[in-house]
Amino acid sequence: MPDIDHDALSKATKVLCVLFIVIVCCINAFLIFIVARKPRFVSSPWCLMLISLSIADIFLALFSLVVNARLTYEHTSLPFGTNLTAQYYQTFIISFVYGVGLILMAVELILRHRRLTPFLKRYLVVVAFAFSALPWLVMLVIDLPLILSDVNWEKSQVEGTPERSRAKIWVSVLVPAILAVVICLVITFINLEPVMNTPETGYRLSTRFLATSHERRFIPDYNHHHVQQYHQRQTINNYHTSQHATESQHPNNHPADVTFQTPTLSTTNAVSEKCVLLFVALIYFICVVPQAALFVSDSKISVRIFLILLHSFYWICNFRSILTPAIWVFYCAEF
Repeated sequence: MPDIDHDALSKATKVLCVLFIVIVCCINAFLIFIVARKPRFVSSPWCLMLISLSIADIFLALFSLVVNARLTYEHTSLPFGTNLTAQYYQTFIISFVYGVGLILMAVELILRHRRLTPFLKRYLVVVAFAFSALPWLVMLVIDLPLILSDVNWEKSQVEGTPERSRAKIWVSVLVPAILAVVICLVITFINLEPVMNTPETGYRLSTRFLATSHERRFIPDYNHHHVQQYHQRQTINNYHTSQHATESQHPNNHPADVTFQTPTLSTTNAVSEKCVLLFVALIYFICVVPQAALFVSDSKISVRIFLILLHSFYWICNFRSILTPAIWVFYCAEF
């Protein structure tokens, strides 16, 4: 079996690093731009969560991928802390944060449509920002202590065991990915009531999914009575005018007949949001699980096959930072 062409591998890595850095930054910046244009996005937990996850992907490109590019282009060594942080962020942290973020978005969808979320206007912004920061707080409490537990900073090395390495993979990648798919799948079978976008709530239901019913309502013309009294007083006091009251400018003595459009809500937006959440969770699962499964696998494979799978799954995992934001861009632009 021929050996790996390391020169070709280095060239491919250089090209992929540049492409991924540019595309990941552009697509996620565009997603943030689209979300930020939505009315009252700062009071929507859903919008701020998308922005939070997009920032996580941008940091992946500008930090982890840039470190990889420097190692490939410059053929030089970087400080131990820089290398380790870049590797751990790409392998553990970003996957954990994104998985927890999808789980929270699914939970928020249920709470929003069941009206269990607090809708007080003065608390909406605080709740939304706290919600978007929750994946990072959970990561700091659960994931970060685990992945750094076997790092010896004084000796600049990782002193871990295979069991601890598997535990880090399971907690950081596999469990969030599995839970995200399961929870997003479960909510597709839950009937959700639609909610209307109002200035008080900050939540939205696209007008494209609003059905309107026409109702005829009668509004009394209150101005007619007062105008006629005014003209009658003017007639009595003015001797050069007619003895009869001046005719009102509102000759219609009947109530005004006006037709209003009363919005009636449909569940189409809730269904579409559940579907896109499940689709994103599946894409996330497909992209991050292969690399994690390779690390926890006990199968005996050759070094050549292992390196091929390692590099392939590495870029597939990073490709998630392009695919899922692209899905959200199309969804936000459509709805």
